[in-house]
Amino acid sequence: MTLGSSSGHGSFLAVPFLSSFCRLSLQLEQHRVFVVHSLIKKMSSEKESEARKSSSEEISREFKTLVNSGDLHSLNHMQHTILGRLQDSNAVLSHFNDFSQHCFAEISGDIARNTRILKSVKSDLDYIFQKLSFFHLSIQVHQGGVAQQFSVSDS
Repeated sequence: MTLGSSSGHGSFLAVPFLSSFCRLSLQLEQHRVFVVHSLIKKMSSEKESEARKSSSEEISREFKTLVNSGDLHSLNHMQHTILGRLQDSNAVLSHFNDFSQHCFAEISGDIARNTRILKSVKSDLDYIFQKLSFFHLSIQVHQGGVAQQFSVSDS
């Protein structure tokens, strides 16, 4: 009895077997398509990567023909010189900041003391000015005529 025979018992057993076989074939075919597709993707990405690399190298070669190597060396040297000078300036400024901080720490006590003294002197001068204004006003009130005579005769 063969799988494709039309006798009663053989065809009953062949249908499930063929169904399983077809499913397995379909799954294998899908897996094969997936693997082939993955390989194609990988090859195309590798080709793109190689194309980018060769393009970059070509642009680099063309750029090198446009620029004089002596000028590039000179530019590189000037940049290193400028970097060195900037580092030296930075070191000088750092030392000056340390020196300034030390000097300020030394004189900050004197500055605070002199500030208190100036505030006290200002307060005293304000008090003296108020007293002089009060005396001047009181003299004008008590001796109004005499003060006018002196101011008129002085002119």
